[in-house]
Amino acid sequence: MEYVRGALASVGAADRPIWLTEIGAGSEPGLQPEAAYRGPEGQARWARDVLPEVLGPLGAERAFWFTLFDGPE
Repeated sequence: MEYVRGALASVGAADRPIWLTEIGAGSEPGLQPEAAYRGPEGQARWARDVLPEVLGPLGAERAFWFTLFDGPE
């Protein structure tokens, strides 16, 4: 986020809000390398762990969840 804020400042847009438009964790266990975040329960844990940090101390104004579930293919 420091890099993004610095880039915005360098073009005179330091006051612009930052939106994360593709954030999330898939529900397919095989696609998640971290055991704590595998499966639907892990996906929920990831949201509880990451979103408050992103929207709080890191300072993003909005975060849009991208991957709610993964299909069988």
